[in-house]
Amino acid sequence: MKTLSQLQKEQQRIANLLGKGKFLKAKEQCNKALKQNPGEVNLYNLSAIILFKLQRNEEAISFLKKGLELSVTDKQRATLYNSLGQIIRPVDLDKALVYHKKAVELDPLAEHLSTLALVD
Repeated sequence: MKTLSQLQKEQQRIANLLGKGKFLKAKEQCNKALKQNPGEVNLYNLSAIILFKLQRNEEAISFLKKGLELSVTDKQRATLYNSLGQIIRPVDLDKALVYHKKAVELDPLAEHLSTLALVD
């Protein structure tokens, strides 16, 4: 198990790979990090984002649901619901709206409010 600082650095490396469009490499690193830290909720969100970019939406949704099962704070749940809404939006606008509203209820960050505004 990595320290919090090491885990944050690892997540930043994964996010950087994601930002550069290196989705397969990001997924590989995220899988490795998840094996070492299976309770780290943010890794489930990162995995879901990567899978969404790879157009593997059902798998992405599964990762978000697993993250929701493990989440312990409203902030974590809000982030996961926000991601869930973004992934589901192309196929089910009503369900996406429910998820985005839930994210705003749990943590009214500007990011969550703006994604809600895009759906509402």
